[in-house]
Amino acid sequence: MIPCPVKGAFMESPYVSRAYRAFILVAGTYDMIVGLSLFFLYPILYFLMSALDPSLAWCGNTSNEMAHLKMNGVFMFFVGMGYCFPYVNYEKFKFYIPVFGIGLRVWGGTFLVYTNLVWGLSFVYGIFGAVDLIFAVIFVYFLWGYRQKKLHIRNF
Repeated sequence: MIPCPVKGAFMESPYVSRAYRAFILVAGTYDMIVGLSLFFLYPILYFLMSALDPSLAWCGNTSNEMAHLKMNGVFMFFVGMGYCFPYVNYEKFKFYIPVFGIGLRVWGGTFLVYTNLVWGLSFVYGIFGAVDLIFAVIFVYFLWGYRQKKLHIRNF
């Protein structure tokens, strides 16, 4: 158990394995890194995603596509920060994993893979989508184990 200066702020659940908690941190860190990359490294990602609009003059800081990437970066950063809540107190904030860890990742990952395969957008979209779908599958695996363990402990 990690000591915390705020009494009762950290609660280690007997149902949550160390691997699950570590994966929650990995998923949150991944989202924060991608979010910061979208915000601060937007010209590079803009180029990698082949999002150049030939009808617009190249004015990177003011184009709508750049603003969209930056807004998505802010959103992803705060989604990543949200994983701190179930990490610190899983039983209180366990709703976050099905909503953001599974639901948002499946929806976003499917959309990104779809845009890559059907619309023919950049391969980077497909990679981001595939990573999100893999994260969602791993969350389903851990969530299934969490529920089975919780049922098993309650029955004895």
